[in-house]
Amino acid sequence: MKTAFDEIRADEYSVAHEAAQLGMLLINKVDEHAHLILANIGYVFRDDELRRHGRVTWAECILVERILQSEKRWSRLVKWALLRILGAEELPDFLILIDRNIWEGLDAESKLALIDHELSHAWFATEDDGMTQKFHKDGSPVWAIRGHDVEDFAGVVERNGLWNEELRVMARAIINHLSASAEAVAT
Repeated sequence: MKTAFDEIRADEYSVAHEAAQLGMLLINKVDEHAHLILANIGYVFRDDELRRHGRVTWAECILVERILQSEKRWSRLVKWALLRILGAEELPDFLILIDRNIWEGLDAESKLALIDHELSHAWFATEDDGMTQKFHKDGSPVWAIRGHDVEDFAGVVERNGLWNEELRVMARAIINHLSASAEAVAT
């Protein structure tokens, strides 16, 4: 009798070396990611397509500790599998799981942007005030997953404009990027 585990191929999950290199580049060059020098991040390709809310998920940043806490009865198996896939002796704090088929179709700029996006989810946990960083008793940071800056629909923006501060901040970022791109082309 077949089980779900019989269907997993040995090469279905593998270390995403190129993504890991881009991650280190971003951590070392982008101030917003500098805190991640303290984090252990695993980068893994998956071959299966993952869908959420009817959309294909290109990649996701996962807080490994959360997986282990939510699936306590499976935690030993998850630990074993992650260590085996990553060829590591220590579990990562974060796992960036990337759809290999999508990755292979991206150009270099899009790959960098995808990893930049996923690293932006990897953040420090904070106290209830939202400002004070949490630490474990041993002094190591408590990690968390940070949500997106904007949660809205194009149709709502078309009908109502930039109706909240999140949208106004994103609009300024888009305008600044477009202006910088136009200036670069002009020179």
